[in-house]
Amino acid sequence: MKVNSASPDGGRVSLQVDGNLVTIRGEIDQASPKLFLAPFFEEIHTAAAQESLHEVKVDICTLHFLNSAAVKELIAWVLKRNRLPPGKKYVLDFIYDSSILWQRVTMPTLSQLDPDFVVLSDRSKTPARPR
Repeated sequence: MKVNSASPDGGRVSLQVDGNLVTIRGEIDQASPKLFLAPFFEEIHTAAAQESLHEVKVDICTLHFLNSAAVKELIAWVLKRNRLPPGKKYVLDFIYDSSILWQRVTMPTLSQLDPDFVVLSDRSKTPARPR
């Protein structure tokens, strides 16, 4: 995907895109995260639909905090993707870490918005690869 990466709020948040991998790092506790999350998610959604991607991976393992206003933006993205015609829907594979409390609580609920197309990959349960 051709989407611009960003580091809003003085670098406390990092929003990166590399191919079909979206990585969100840091802490999102701003009063209005919609100002930077909504355009970022819209750009990803538009690119994924235009490029007919089958999957977008979203790595949030190093996103240590996400407030409720930011969760609302994730929900809005999933719901917007849900409105695509069946043949155009792309899978959202959230790579998360259930050892982080907000992720353990929020991500299973988020996946229920469309269980066939919102996949959870718990990094904390993946065995470490031998070096």
